[in-house]
Amino acid sequence: MVNVTVKWGKESTQVEVDTSEPGLVFKSQLYALFGVPVERQKIMGFKGGILKDEADMGSLDIKEGQKVTLVGTAEGKEIKAPTEKTMFMEDLTAADKARLLKEKKMEPLPRGLENLGNTCYLNSVVQFLKPSGEFLEGLREMRANYSSPDGNVATALKETYHRLDTEVDPVQPFSLIKFLRDRFPQFAQTTSRGQPMQQDSEEVLQCLFESLVRSTQTPGQATNLVDKLFQFNLHVQLKCLENETEEPTTETSAVRKLSAFLGDQVKPIDHLHQGLSLSLDETIEKESPSLGRTAAYSKVARVTSLPEYLIIHLVRFEWKKAHELARTDACKTKITRKMTFPRSLDIYEFSSDDLKEQLRPAREVLAERAEKAASARNEEKKPSDKKDDKEKEGGEKKDTEMADASAAAANGGEKKTEGEAVDASGPAPMDVDAGDGASEKPTPMPSGHFELQSIVTHQGRAADAGHYIAWVKKNKSEKEWLKYDDDKVSEHVWEQIDLQGGRGDYHIAYLLLYKRSEVTASKEELEEARAAREARIGAAGKEGGKAAEDPLKDAAESSSSSSSK
Repeated sequence: MVNVTVKWGKESTQVEVDTSEPGLVFKSQLYALFGVPVERQKIMGFKGGILKDEADMGSLDIKEGQKVTLVGTAEGKEIKAPTEKTMFMEDLTAADKARLLKEKKMEPLPRGLENLGNTCYLNSVVQFLKPSGEFLEGLREMRANYSSPDGNVATALKETYHRLDTEVDPVQPFSLIKFLRDRFPQFAQTTSRGQPMQQDSEEVLQCLFESLVRSTQTPGQATNLVDKLFQFNLHVQLKCLENETEEPTTETSAVRKLSAFLGDQVKPIDHLHQGLSLSLDETIEKESPSLGRTAAYSKVARVTSLPEYLIIHLVRFEWKKAHELARTDACKTKITRKMTFPRSLDIYEFSSDDLKEQLRPAREVLAERAEKAASARNEEKKPSDKKDDKEKEGGEKKDTEMADASAAAANGGEKKTEGEAVDASGPAPMDVDAGDGASEKPTPMPSGHFELQSIVTHQGRAADAGHYIAWVKKNKSEKEWLKYDDDKVSEHVWEQIDLQGGRGDYHIAYLLLYKRSEVTASKEELEEARAAREARIGAAGKEGGKAAEDPLKDAAESSSSSSSK
């Protein structure tokens, strides 16, 4: 009798071998130990290779402790045929792939749109509007007039967004481009070689809006989906510069975008605020009724209402007049000048007086929060005068009371309790009515601030060529952005991309989409902010100065003055 070590998978067992018996007896022992039927067993490690049933165990020269390996599947652990038919990704439809990814809670990158021949101008605008959840929801519930060309465009746009949400492969917008070209023939223009011509993304945006307005306008209602989200009013005053006796004229017009001019070589513009100011306050030429000829007029426009989403058009394409000496024809050129734009845009300075009054409560709250945050930071910078516990209980009690009084003055007269958080931008606590215990929900208020959501850029030096791309902020992230280059979608960090311009061969911002931000404050916080504002106005009057019209600017100047002292 000899003892050997049998290894089967991860198991190892010592087995006693009777060398007077054939190999079949040894296999029967292993069947009893591991459950592997004799006909499935392959035993390796003995002299002569794989052990056979009729092998003479005495002639194999087995040594004490010798290691052998058993290969075979035990009864009950056989591989069974699948109960469901195996499906491969290549065999799934786009809808099945999207459903599977949703069930597995996998979040792939969003879908892109395939370029069907210089259709990047359309693809970029479709992705550009995606951050407007209200717009997409309105499209889903839309009932367009399918019998009209505008209704066909609206329906195709609705279908395109639905496919982008439900499919996992890039979408081919065949129906959208077809119905768009049927409704607006300029997008069907081709080159001398029969290739589709490059078009203007800002123009196609306005055409899409026009089709949506015409096909979704409900009889008896003043607004539609587009105007509800993107439209706002401008108050325009025109004054003749060549005839002071001519009375100025005023009018209010509804618009869906603001234009930002880039200036010229004599007076270049390098910031969005300057570009907006140049487009709202400009000199134009028009027919003068008093002079009976064309005259120069000053045009001053101010925003009188705020949209939910603000579209800004950076006017980078212009017509260049023909030049006889240079022998050049009139043509469309691109302005590649660099223009910086903020991720948080404040349009208070471009607002009418009435709108400024509506924005003032929210801005007073923001000013007070900013001043509290600045006071807190200043307190943290001061050297600590803390001593042992006995001194705190005694001699420093008076100093603590004086410090509390100073902090209360900086916070608008209200004493700051221990542990109270100071937030310059976050929501305020709810207003609680002590009388009946019911909570009054704070009312969101517009402040004139808008947050950047998406961008359309143009790459290339020619106005009628180049390439359009959309850049969209990823969810609520401030750093991560998605780049929609037709069907190619990729993630990028905001700090690593530069879309401000200056280089014609790189992506330059052309369209900007901002979302209106609002301030939520309790009744007490509103009253406290108003009192602090009045206190700053009174303090400025005593010093012979004048408080700024804008509460935020006034608070900033007050904080700067206090820190300098």
